[in-house]
Amino acid sequence: MAELDTGRLIGELARRYAIRMDDNDPAIAIVALNRLMLEHAMEELSEAVARRIAEFETSVLKVEHQAGKLLAQDMCEAKRGFEPNCAMTSMAPGSKRRILCI
Repeated sequence: MAELDTGRLIGELARRYAIRMDDNDPAIAIVALNRLMLEHAMEELSEAVARRIAEFETSVLKVEHQAGKLLAQDMCEAKRGFEPNCAMTSMAPGSKRRILCI
């Protein structure tokens, strides 16, 4: 978020509403405090959204893995009708499954 330009705010108040104040006016302190609270809320929201996105991506990977596993099982079962010596094999964790027909 850009830095708070109190000079611009004071100028706008004077121009629009004929209200005069300076940098030490309590109203400026309230505006600054409000901005700090907003920045904090935005940071918390950004962190929460980032966490949720990471959780979603993890869930998607799990679903993709399960879908691949089910597809491989279906392919193996379908292939068994043509070749009785077909088996699904798995390599190291995280690697792709392979269908082996002997």
